[in-house]
Amino acid sequence: GAGLSMGQETAVNELLRAKEELTAERDAQTARIGEMRAEITEILERMQRMDADKIAADREMQTLKELISTKKAEAEREARRRERLDKEVRDIRSLSEAKAQELRAKQDSLGKLS
Repeated sequence: GAGLSMGQETAVNELLRAKEELTAERDAQTARIGEMRAEITEILERMQRMDADKIAADREMQTLKELISTKKAEAEREARRRERLDKEVRDIRSLSEAKAQELRAKQDSLGKLS
């Protein structure tokens, strides 16, 4: 028959061994690619969650800034109101003191006439 020579058989065995090694290497790389794809997917999902969290935090921060601005405006209005009321109280006291002096002066005049 047409059997293989010793050299040919050795070459065939080396080629088969090389094919097995390459197949194993390819399978390992395919598995590693699958792991990397899963890792990339997980990282992308985590990034999306982080982006959503950042958007929510930005919205909350904007809401808080608006609340602070509103409270500050209310405080400023209240301070102006308090200043106005304090001035009115001072004015009323001054007027009251002036009227009291005027009344005492009139009473003194009346007392001298009596």
